[in-house]
Amino acid sequence: MCEHIDMRMSFKSSQLEDGDIICYQKSLTSANRSQFRYPDVPSFLEYVRNRQVVHFRSLEKPKEEDFSLELSKLFTYDDVVERVARQLGVDDSSKIRLTSHNCYSQQPKPQPIKYRGVDHLFLKPKLFQLQVAIHTIRLPKNSTVADVINDLKTKVELSRPDAEVRLLEVFYHKIYKIFPPGEKIENINDQYWTLRAEEVISSFQIPEEEKSLGLHDRMIHVYHFTRDSNQNQMVILV
Repeated sequence: MCEHIDMRMSFKSSQLEDGDIICYQKSLTSANRSQFRYPDVPSFLEYVRNRQVVHFRSLEKPKEEDFSLELSKLFTYDDVVERVARQLGVDDSSKIRLTSHNCYSQQPKPQPIKYRGVDHLFLKPKLFQLQVAIHTIRLPKNSTVADVINDLKTKVELSRPDAEVRLLEVFYHKIYKIFPPGEKIENINDQYWTLRAEEVISSFQIPEEEKSLGLHDRMIHVYHFTRDSNQNQMVILV
């Protein structure tokens, strides 16, 4: 939601409260508005909401990353192939054919995407995982999480031999803790928590800021809440 603020109105009249975000920008004339892709705040936030980084691979080398493009979920088929053609230096975008990728086999799907067969390529970041299975691992008490992961790698099929695997503490499908490789397994209580191991297949699984946590950095859980003064009720969103 993005609404224009009337400078003549008070905060109360504009219904501005704690937690609201106010964006501002320099005034643009009709002459210089054309110099910017997103000349105002609403158009820029719409771009942020729909932008999507899509990774492309050559059909001849389906297991190797080729290039990535920042696209929009609202792009049509023609919009996507036009940008792919521009990236590859192809003069005619109609010569580009797209095929979906199968993350399990690391191979292209049998049938290519039909030419202009969809109105919009609604592309979402997807987290693919192996079929879920339960494994019992017995190790000495002085073993670490890294030892657990190494033992688990011998029991499951991974997409590649050097695949990264992480161990999580999960409760009601929510990740509460990501165990560091050096943590002792005797400190882990598995009586009330579900321990889940997953292969890190996509860069979307672990944000860059999480990968580069410093010694004194900490991850915290954030809650949003609103209160309805008329009904004296509180709504909490995790």
